[in-house]
Amino acid sequence: MKEYGVGMYGGSFNPLHNGHVKCIRKALSMCAELHIIIGDIPNMDDVDIHTKMGWFQTIFHDEMDRLFLHSLYDDRKSKSEYTIDHWISDSMKIKKMIGKPIDVVFCGADYKNRPDNPYLLCYPSQDIVYFDRDDDMISSTEFKKDVCLHWDWVPEVVYTSYRVS
Repeated sequence: MKEYGVGMYGGSFNPLHNGHVKCIRKALSMCAELHIIIGDIPNMDDVDIHTKMGWFQTIFHDEMDRLFLHSLYDDRKSKSEYTIDHWISDSMKIKKMIGKPIDVVFCGADYKNRPDNPYLLCYPSQDIVYFDRDDDMISSTEFKKDVCLHWDWVPEVVYTSYRVS
């Protein structure tokens, strides 16, 4: 497995689920430092950015010396509003946030065969590592439909943010 200096992995993490955790742990095993870009999307998020940051700090507490958390504000109202222009603009913000050259970008395998793969356009000089998501069968949308039915899809600290008392 290739070893990288600086890696980046981003998402809305709405919620942060076990599939994300598995991918982040794998990315951490491949990098000296990993920068996580957490979408702060008030119009679409179920929880605020501070709660999301807390999830990461709780779950990855032993790796916080090389796991760096960044929030990226987004005021869109739906996924369909997020255009390639948004991708390009956000990639410039992300590169500035990280403040050093990014060696590798991690993302889901669902982007790999897309003819409009935004990662190839926004990160042309970085290696891109695609994580297969098929074996997890975890859906954030399905989780939020019935939190109690799918509690095992998320870490306990995330579940407690959604569980109705």
